[in-house]
Amino acid sequence: MDFASEEHIDEKFLPRLKKEVRSWVTAGIIGEAVRNQILAQYGDLYQAEIKNQRQARLSYIISIFGAILVGAGVLLYIGANWDYLPKGIKLLIIFSSIAFAYGIGMWLRMRSYERIGLVVLFLGSLFYGAGIALIAQIYNIQAQSGGLFLLWGSGVFLSGWALSSTLFLCFSSILFTPYKFYRAWMTLISQAGVVLAADESDKPFSVVQ
Repeated sequence: MDFASEEHIDEKFLPRLKKEVRSWVTAGIIGEAVRNQILAQYGDLYQAEIKNQRQARLSYIISIFGAILVGAGVLLYIGANWDYLPKGIKLLIIFSSIAFAYGIGMWLRMRSYERIGLVVLFLGSLFYGAGIALIAQIYNIQAQSGGLFLLWGSGVFLSGWALSSTLFLCFSSILFTPYKFYRAWMTLISQAGVVLAADESDKPFSVVQ
């Protein structure tokens, strides 16, 4: 589970329970005293746990956006001086940033900081995608057929599968989408080209007198 390391609380449970015990009282299965005793088990402490869970979820979402902003800031800073760096330094920055983010993220998860660790791992996945693009730029590799998104999405998917993370799996599906659209667009263009070529070949030759 991504949102928290502690047990998840079903926020819809109490409204369902209230409706259920009301029907039990109406059917004569239990009395009002028993009904009140049952509902008393879910008093202020339960409501406080629900509130904490909602706050944890909100902080988790904000942390994800924070990781995106941090990643963008780092990439912008490096990009401003990228052309002046030697190739070896460029590769060192790329691989070390990915390894550092994933290493810190896994360490935090092992220390039971599930939420923070996952956010740092997500930051590492952003560095991973940026690293693919930067390596392609260093070696003048042309990313054909949306290959950048395919490689990025594949890496994120494997991370999500290994971590059992819904966040990573959803992010990988988002990354695969541009690749699918690009492939569909190129297929459409190719088919259109074949049709046009066939039309040109069917036209009769004109003889100039």
